[in-house]
Amino acid sequence: YGARLGKSPLRDDRLIKNVHEAFQLEHRLGDPDAYVEFRSRIESDRRKIRSFIAGEVERGKKVWICQGASTKGNVLLQYWGLDHRLIEAASDRSEEKIGKYTVGTGIPIKSEEEFRKANPDFGLCLTYAFLPEILQREKEWLICGGKLIVPLPQPRIISADPKDLELRKYWEPADRIPQLVCTVL
Repeated sequence: YGARLGKSPLRDDRLIKNVHEAFQLEHRLGDPDAYVEFRSRIESDRRKIRSFIAGEVERGKKVWICQGASTKGNVLLQYWGLDHRLIEAASDRSEEKIGKYTVGTGIPIKSEEEFRKANPDFGLCLTYAFLPEILQREKEWLICGGKLIVPLPQPRIISADPKDLELRKYWEPADRIPQLVCTVL
């Protein structure tokens, strides 16, 4: 970090805490247990996501990929074992992708307008880095009862309905239950 002579670049306590946490994580890179824990966590999350989506589809719910048929997202779909049998379609803004299918999973790619018209019960958000934008763009869908499955960094459901606490039962064990995000839009 750079600063003027005699001045500390780390004045913000949050920044100091984040730097300290990053430093501690960096030192775990040489610890084999860190990789075992990481693998265990991603395997657990994969089971949670797959079983939740399969269970909802079995109950007659519609699941789409919301806002983005990305390559990174498709890798996750393949790892989780989710394909066209569980995911009805993927919405995307790119005209080049619309009318095509996701590689390896065979999910049809449709427009955002088709997503809104279909009004699926759940939207799987694979472009989670753009979550604030997606929440804004799909505000009406959420208000009308749509629920967004955000798989990373921890699986969670975003809903405009604060009574959706029963969805938390799918994210067990108890110490790994993410806070349900009930966004009032």
